[in-house]
Amino acid sequence: MDGKESVSYLMAVKQMIEDPDKMVFGGKDPGEVLMGL
Repeated sequence: MDGKESVSYLMAVKQMIEDPDKMVFGGKDPGEVLMGL
């Protein structure tokens, strides 16, 4: 794993921590998923 891959991985982890809805709902709006839209 080189430096670029490490940074990309850490950025992905940071985004998941900051916005777990995107991880759970596959990047879709949670309201739309729950309402079946």
